[in-house]
Amino acid sequence: MRMRGTREWGPLKASSWLGWQVEANWADPLLFLSYAVIRPIAASLILLFMYLIVTRGPASGDLFAYIFVGNAFYMYVGQVLFGISLAVIDDREHYEMIRYIYISPFSFYTYLIGRGMAKLFVTTVAVIVALFFGILVLKIPIHWSVFSGSNLPYLLLSFFLGLLGIFALGIILAGITLLVPRHSSLMSEGLAGVFFLLCGAIFPIELLPTWMEAIGKALPFTYWLEAMRRATLGKSISTALAHHSNGEILLILLMTTVGLVVISDRVFRWAEYWARRRGVIDRTTGY
Repeated sequence: MRMRGTREWGPLKASSWLGWQVEANWADPLLFLSYAVIRPIAASLILLFMYLIVTRGPASGDLFAYIFVGNAFYMYVGQVLFGISLAVIDDREHYEMIRYIYISPFSFYTYLIGRGMAKLFVTTVAVIVALFFGILVLKIPIHWSVFSGSNLPYLLLSFFLGLLGIFALGIILAGITLLVPRHSSLMSEGLAGVFFLLCGAIFPIELLPTWMEAIGKALPFTYWLEAMRRATLGKSISTALAHHSNGEILLILLMTTVGLVVISDRVFRWAEYWARRRGVIDRTTGY
């Protein structure tokens, strides 16, 4: 990720603060945090009722825990991914401020990372609330011991790599959005939906057709969710990934994430170059 050390720290904080204000719609922080707490609880209850209706069985087995943990951590993919690319649309179409941001004395890349950090904070609150609700109310078998000992470094490293991949993909989408005149918000939403299906967020990927399972195995988020389940639940029910040890899952996640970061940097440079060359960075569509 193209950060330039301490010189970019101030702009990163400023863009993160701006992102927070946009996310909260300039509301009182306490009021917005109340909404951020209620929303994941409601989403968890919806997931519970859907599971009970479909399976007609108790929500106490390994399958529901698998679904719950995967769905909770997948919130990062949907929210942060969409938030970074939406920052381009907001500043270009809604506020018409992108030209001033772009000529400011820090990189637009740093600005997008900062906007993503604000989305990361809001989503982290939602994920923590969902996990605590799952542990205390829905009795998801996450024991406090998973956050200690040798399991903690595995959890933190896997979590960091997953977030790094999400930011990298968000930067790719933001770069493409610079070139797309309209409906670009549907691109990130649609991609998050495709990943939701292919990465095993709510069911093991071996249930997919063979060709879709192969695509799922090539995506870093598949291994990220698998690592998160193993770190929090101590096991996973996916037979397609069961033959990989924890170390192998982490290694595959590292390799795919590094590849995604490299591609992200190249794609954003390419998209930014052509957006400047064609003079469309501050183009508004009236849509």
